[in-house]
Amino acid sequence: MLVFGLMAAFLPAIFSALASGNSGSPSSAPVIQLTPGTQEADMEARLKKNPNDVNAMIVLAGLLANDGQPAAAVPWYDKAVGLRPNDVNLRMTFGQLLTQQGDELDAEIQLKKAQQLAPTNPEPVYLLGQLYQGTTPPRTADAEADYQQVIKMAPTSVYAQRAKDALAQLTGTPVASPTPGA
Repeated sequence: MLVFGLMAAFLPAIFSALASGNSGSPSSAPVIQLTPGTQEADMEARLKKNPNDVNAMIVLAGLLANDGQPAAAVPWYDKAVGLRPNDVNLRMTFGQLLTQQGDELDAEIQLKKAQQLAPTNPEPVYLLGQLYQGTTPPRTADAEADYQQVIKMAPTSVYAQRAKDALAQLTGTPVASPTPGA
């Protein structure tokens, strides 16, 4: 009976503390409140201090693109690529954004440059295949060639599996995996 009395006395205090977000322990997680646009403003302030801060440009471009402002992201990616021309990941990200924007020619330029910079990386080749598959009209032969190249380059990679799926969609027939040692 004493236990129930103590529980009745302390339970309201415990629930009150939990409801207010204060568990009383020093390891309580702080409440983080994000204000839309503050990250963009932070990156813009960083760029005012250092106009050649490529990392800030990339972050700002990504924030803008993900915030429904892809057209505003393009100049930042373009400037970042100008300052860091050999960054394969930057070129692929920029190429994907340009693809989504329907800027097929510039997307192709970025993705081909990424492919040149990393000739053993199947990702830019796969992205080129996607670009060609999605052009108007579709460049089916180019897409198929790139997907086949991905499968040859890295047969066990996730990109090879995606390329097989894309080829099956293009041709209407499943693509068999290459036999080991072939």
